[in-house]
Amino acid sequence: ILIWTNLTANPFPGFFEMQNGQTALAAAARGAASAAGAVIVQSNFVGSADSLWYLVPTDGGYFRLMNVNSALALAVQNASSANGAAIVQSPYAGDGSADWLPATNTGGYYFFTNRLSGKVLSVLTSSTSPNTQLNQWTPDGGAHQKWRLIPYGNVVSNSVVIPPLAAALTNENEIRVQLSGVPGARYVVETATNLISPKWSPACRS
Repeated sequence: ILIWTNLTANPFPGFFEMQNGQTALAAAARGAASAAGAVIVQSNFVGSADSLWYLVPTDGGYFRLMNVNSALALAVQNASSANGAAIVQSPYAGDGSADWLPATNTGGYYFFTNRLSGKVLSVLTSSTSPNTQLNQWTPDGGAHQKWRLIPYGNVVSNSVVIPPLAAALTNENEIRVQLSGVPGARYVVETATNLISPKWSPACRS
């Protein structure tokens, strides 16, 4: 069960605002903010869960960027490799379209490079307007492609990503789990039958 994975080695513990280097606006899910396919835009940060993210290591230095409100992953729409492809939130597919490599830059900013396309997380047409959708683009070093990770408050002491689970085996040979988490946040328990080359799928959501 993925939610039991030991994340103490995660270099990005806690919840973050993802602030754009050009506009100081935050990456946020908009529209049906809890739904798969909701667009990701730059927006004024008000501390709501749909503009908070947590990072889950995959492999090779890549991370999933997970939305706190929806528990869905930041991904390139339709697994596109094209410049200008839209950024949305979707269930993690494991095809590389939702894997991002954070590369440090001066001033505490990161470039997030997509594993599948090799392109970076960017703001459409370098716009400075709120509610402009994010896209992917060939790296050009511009401020519209830089992102600062700003820790949010003291969420779960800002030291762990996943809250603790208590598990018990019932008389019916079923596993029951009890979750203690952050009020208002959404959580997903994912399972896999093969931990060598896992393909995670949601078991339940709360």
